[in-house]
Amino acid sequence: MNNRSYILMFLMLCFNFSFSQVNQGTNVGTKVNVTNSTVNERELVLTEPKTEIKVPLEVDLNNYTHLLLVDVTTGNYENVGVFRSKIDYKRLENQLMSSPLTIMNPVKVSKKKFKKNPIFLRETKDPNYVYLYYLSRKGSGNDNVVTSIILRDYQNKIIYSSIHYNVGIPEILYPLIGF
Repeated sequence: MNNRSYILMFLMLCFNFSFSQVNQGTNVGTKVNVTNSTVNERELVLTEPKTEIKVPLEVDLNNYTHLLLVDVTTGNYENVGVFRSKIDYKRLENQLMSSPLTIMNPVKVSKKKFKKNPIFLRETKDPNYVYLYYLSRKGSGNDNVVTSIILRDYQNKIIYSSIHYNVGIPEILYPLIGF
């Protein structure tokens, strides 16, 4: 045998040895126990979108100058508490921006009064003002969103009232924007 054959045999042995070492290392790490489990996700339980008009809007909102956000309440049926937060007032104000009426947000009118009594605008009486009460709740054993809108005049007379089930905010607020 010549030197080339020895070198070739040596290289083959080295390659074989290193390949078997790598192969052994990967065989040890490939033993994995795999189990299948089914995760049942809770499906949304929603009723069809629906609107009930309790008191139809029969007055002309063009006769008013301001829309006061008296009470903006959100919450869950499971959590008995209700929430009046600055964020909710701001969101509703933003949704009503295209209304021809001037929106009065109690947070912007007086932060100090809002902190003490969030519905203090109820006490402001002016025949040019219309007063909005907004209640939105989620839950009650399903995923429905129930929203109630009440619009009152300065004498506290209800001039519009509606209840909405799984209806989007633009549709809910349309009577206050699209007149």
